[in-house]
Amino acid sequence: MAAPAGLAWLIEHFGLRVPAPAVRSETIAGARRTVVGNGQVLEQYPAAAGYAPKELFGHLRFALRYEPLDAGVWNAVVHALEPNEMERWIREDPTGRFTRRAWYLYEALTGRRLDIADVPPTGYVDLAQESLQLTGPVVRAAGNA
Repeated sequence: MAAPAGLAWLIEHFGLRVPAPAVRSETIAGARRTVVGNGQVLEQYPAAAGYAPKELFGHLRFALRYEPLDAGVWNAVVHALEPNEMERWIREDPTGRFTRRAWYLYEALTGRRLDIADVPPTGYVDLAQESLQLTGPVVRAAGNA
């Protein structure tokens, strides 16, 4: 049986009324496969191989790691998240690449600054992954994340 993962899970979890992302991810009992049809890509990941996220932040991490960014879905997701939930997750791993991406998206899309200290000196993290979508020239964003 297939279970939604990443953005698909987040859309269902929060009951978001947004267009479906171009890529739908799910975890399955079988082997990894990609199915393309009807204008959408279905990515299936084997749950037994550790792909199945177990909680909210697992699905956020999954979406940022394996799926192309969908600004419309991310905008709805960050507006559905409570600031204290994001702050708790970021405090657990303030220099992690996925938490920093989520942090940036949260602040950029909501216009609200989270109550978290600046990231300690560390390398830059790209918001979008070239392997998942077309990207343009790199522009460094000022701010915490």
